[in-house]
Amino acid sequence: MTTSPTIANFASKGRVTLEGDFLGPTLLTEWAGVAENSGTAAIVAAKAGGQVNLVTGASDGNRAHLWSGLNHLLSEGSGIVTFIASNRTSILTRALFFGFTDVGTQETPIEISGTTVTANAANAVGFVYDTAATSAIWYIQGVADTAATALKAAVWNGDSSLVPVAETQDEFTIIVSSGDGSSGDLCDATFYINGENVGTVKNAISNDVLLTPIANIETRTTAAMTLWVDYGFCESGRDRTPAD
Repeated sequence: MTTSPTIANFASKGRVTLEGDFLGPTLLTEWAGVAENSGTAAIVAAKAGGQVNLVTGASDGNRAHLWSGLNHLLSEGSGIVTFIASNRTSILTRALFFGFTDVGTQETPIEISGTTVTANAANAVGFVYDTAATSAIWYIQGVADTAATALKAAVWNGDSSLVPVAETQDEFTIIVSSGDGSSGDLCDATFYINGENVGTVKNAISNDVLLTPIANIETRTTAAMTLWVDYGFCESGRDRTPAD
């Protein structure tokens, strides 16, 4: 008996892709906004280009995030995640995370206090900005099977003091390898801001965990904080053994 060609030979179907420009009056079912206490996470109606507003509650530590579903497995092929986002009016008293994580429940996957990295997710990789850090700049971080990577600043043209600018959109992209392809191997991640390479983190995340894209904001004070998300994209390899 002759078997069918492997799915890798079907270029148009070999990748799982999710994209959102957040048009229309409400979020499509592929994306979900989550907030706690008085926070909100919803599309802004009649916004040029489409936009999701993530607004935290007004208690210190309240969070809001945008996610999709645990549908992406790095062992089946490299992963890509992109968000275009901006902070409303200020970049103060907040923690931000853009990347992949392993849960959709309310948590900031990776946080920084002083120079200490705290991973709340067991597996995640992303851009981190946290005003609780000694230096409130963009960091590129990962956690693989609960082991967080060392604190590492994003660097462009020798500048390691990159920060967000209020009411200015930036594009955040992470390309994650599949490791050696064997289940449980660790994956390297390369980070880009506005298309510019800002660093690579080795062994950033495990390849055998289902992941979701996530854009997250947490307030670091007793006031609500807002993050605008204009675009989201995610891609990974297709599961070749879907009965598992």
